[in-house]
Amino acid sequence: MKNFFLDVLKGALIGIAVIIPGVSGGTLAIMLNVYDKMLNAIGNITKEFKKSFFTLLPIGIGILLGIIALIIPLKWALAYYPFPTATLFVALIIGQLPSLYKNVQGNENASNFFIALTPLALVVVLCVIDLLLDTPPVSLSEPQWYIYIVLFFVGFLASSTLVVPGISGSMVLMLLGFYKPIINICDDLLHFSNIGSSILILIPFGIGIIVGFYFMSRLIAYFLNKFKIQTYFAILGFIIGSLTGIYMQVNKQYGFQFDTLQIILSIVLFVIGIGLSVGLNLFNKKTGEKKKVENAEVNE
Repeated sequence: MKNFFLDVLKGALIGIAVIIPGVSGGTLAIMLNVYDKMLNAIGNITKEFKKSFFTLLPIGIGILLGIIALIIPLKWALAYYPFPTATLFVALIIGQLPSLYKNVQGNENASNFFIALTPLALVVVLCVIDLLLDTPPVSLSEPQWYIYIVLFFVGFLASSTLVVPGISGSMVLMLLGFYKPIINICDDLLHFSNIGSSILILIPFGIGIIVGFYFMSRLIAYFLNKFKIQTYFAILGFIIGSLTGIYMQVNKQYGFQFDTLQIILSIVLFVIGIGLSVGLNLFNKKTGEKKKVENAEVNE
């Protein structure tokens, strides 16, 4: 029972990370020592369903509770302080870059830089095209039938980033333009408003999350085992490219306001975001070193 509630607490922290663009749920899962447990449970869910289910259950409950706890304050922050909030997201991303770069340090060459530039350029080009075409923001108020299919694939992509250390699922939702609509749907449910339509929208999204989590965890594990350096270069390129995308999408969906308070708050949140991200990375490093020492002592 003690371990159950501990996993619920860890899941809640991961849930908070999942809903904040720029914070990687996968990275936090590693820091909390539940990443391997989650991957093993997902990988063996067809062979050992009961064991895997009860392993993932407390973590899943915690993730849900963490998301619920943050939806309302995050929606408020984006509505009234969009530029400072976007700056916090960007700072959290920038603070992770040195830690991610250490995974590829010493392997800088033309082919690896090309691998990094490909997703970077793709994200920037898609954001610029979206800006030039001035496409309307995504709306889920009266969805057409095909939107439910799109929601499945959006959930698939968003959940897959949970198993990729360094990439934020919410950041992917924001780049796709679905972050605000999904947040609004969840907020409606919390206020018991439009319950039927909200559930219908979240069902394909949730199925996509479950399916994506299963398949992409196995795919990412394969790439990290076989092509670790190249995979991390691609992750770095995607993350760097997303920095401009986050500002574009937040401005498009919420509208930036530039007054003295917004600018001062942006500077403060930028410093706080860098500090939090660097602090989490240092904690992760110390935890990893401690784990190595403990494993070495066990082997001896």
